[in-house]
Amino acid sequence: MRTEWTGRVVRCGIASVLSLFLASAPGTAAVADALPAAKISAAGLLWSPGRLAVDGAMTLSVVDSYKDRIQQFDRSGRQLVTIAVTRPSAIAAAPDGTLYIGSLQDRSVSRYRHGKRAGSLGDGRNEFASIGDIAVDPGTGDIYVVDTVKHLVKVYYPSGIPKGMLSGLHLPVGIAVTPDAVYVLDAPVVAAAGSTGATTGSRISVYSKGGNLLRSIDDRGAAGGQMARPMGIAVDRAGTVYVADALRKAVLVYSRSGAFIGRMESAANDINTAVAIVLTPDNRLYVSSSETHGIVEIGLGGTVYAGPADALAFISGTGERLTHAALAGGTER
Repeated sequence: MRTEWTGRVVRCGIASVLSLFLASAPGTAAVADALPAAKISAAGLLWSPGRLAVDGAMTLSVVDSYKDRIQQFDRSGRQLVTIAVTRPSAIAAAPDGTLYIGSLQDRSVSRYRHGKRAGSLGDGRNEFASIGDIAVDPGTGDIYVVDTVKHLVKVYYPSGIPKGMLSGLHLPVGIAVTPDAVYVLDAPVVAAAGSTGATTGSRISVYSKGGNLLRSIDDRGAAGGQMARPMGIAVDRAGTVYVADALRKAVLVYSRSGAFIGRMESAANDINTAVAIVLTPDNRLYVSSSETHGIVEIGLGGTVYAGPADALAFISGTGERLTHAALAGGTER
């Protein structure tokens, strides 16, 4: 089932928003007609959408850093409220709607309830050197903050008291937390192809909740993988990993074991310069595009195949469209 949010003005809020809800029964291959869509009529709702967060009520919060604000929308795309924050850089939402918002103004992460500031993590001001991404543990409520400059992830109890950190990283940029693991996007130093120098690669480092490194998914651009400029990461209940890649202009998909499955691309270029991705409680992905000033919505289901030409294409590593078996386990490539 495919739903398209209309109001297709590139510079208008959540514009050019696509939704591909996939059939849940393996083996089926039908895409339903477009459903009635919510329209956003006010122009300029999102200037440069960045990090995203979704709470238990399906409220979508979007970092709009150039306008010093957080914009909130319901699941139909209707604008709800705006929260003024100076130089916001990252955001995460607890299931109860509590927001954790990072600000580069004073390098802090503040807690917001009902749109009002209600405390900070750690010492507040200058707690971090940078704030690249934030995630909330869905089970414990612990907060994970990516400090790219310090090459680590700081962990806090819901009260804001420091709990620990994840180290052994290099230039981490994105994070996702599941009930049993923590996934961090970072850029390890690797040997440059065809020379004696060094450059940075792309990697997903998977940690236990106790802070132990479990495994790594190493993947570097055309030299041996798919990630070129990964910016955001999300992981579904089956352990499938989704990476928003700004340079690839796509969402890359990896199996639980780390095998590359394929990529999601938009024929209408709706996910050009994808900078963030978030998974909703009802198994939908939101992807922000700084180039198109919009948000793309992708419904996930059991069976995967391409939708209409103006929607999303699912392409495997060999150029074929993804199958259900490929998405489930990465066995069909």
